[in-house]
Amino acid sequence: MGWTFTHREKGISNKEWFQENVVGNSNEVLDMATVGGAFKGIAYSACRVKETGEVFAVVFLTQWVPNDYYNFGYKDIEESMGPAEDNCPKRIFDLLEPLPEDRADPTVEGNWAAQWRERVAANLAKKAAEPKITKGTKIRFPSWRWNGGDYGVCEYVGGRRGTNLFKTERGFLVRFRNWRSGPYEVVA
Repeated sequence: MGWTFTHREKGISNKEWFQENVVGNSNEVLDMATVGGAFKGIAYSACRVKETGEVFAVVFLTQWVPNDYYNFGYKDIEESMGPAEDNCPKRIFDLLEPLPEDRADPTVEGNWAAQWRERVAANLAKKAAEPKITKGTKIRFPSWRWNGGDYGVCEYVGGRRGTNLFKTERGFLVRFRNWRSGPYEVVA
């Protein structure tokens, strides 16, 4: 249940690397999507058991360590272990097969995979209900107040890797991480 650190050459995808070095020949990584930054991330994968055809999820916590021979670390958490990370992309979640009846009820203690899938489905539904934000969209943050009297009305400018850039009404550029976690409304 701990972390494993090893040497990993750059230039190979997470899907290829995990298939070759972790998953092995008995399972096949169907698809993998990595969420997070350059040094720490979460790789969500859909894996198929070659013998039975069952498709299940494995979450890999990943970490790059620059300037070290053992430059890559990972922690693999199969869905039946109930990973805390539940922001699985829809394309990965859609590949998973339904759980067997005896493990499909999330209210039963020990059905960690069912509980994890329920949380992922709730997160995906929440994301689907959020309004689409594009460059130029005006957003009001009711609980924020800037120096100079702006009451949290900003224009979305763009962003990468979880950091988003906004321009206030006075023209100041500000960066926000995880801005969707607080209250906001799109201004028409």
